[in-house]
Amino acid sequence: MLSTKAYSRLEGLLFMLPWLTGFLIFMAFPLVFSLYMSFHNVRVLPTGMKYEPAGIEFYKTILMGSAELYDQLIPFSSRLCSWCRSSSSSRC
Repeated sequence: MLSTKAYSRLEGLLFMLPWLTGFLIFMAFPLVFSLYMSFHNVRVLPTGMKYEPAGIEFYKTILMGSAELYDQLIPFSSRLCSWCRSSSSSRC
């Protein structure tokens, strides 16, 4: 027989189990899989998906190879900051 303390711990774990299951299925797995896919070239074939390693080339291209990103990022960030300052909500 379980002691009262052990039974209480088991009951707590069983109570948290649906939340943990949902978190792993709907949050953790998609996040990790998206990160994994971001380092690969993904090709959809009639027989399935093929993952070819691409390394950090995508990130190099986006962050270092494109001046367009910075040209768009600066006006966006200034608009965002002005919106936060003018907003009366406590979100920002």
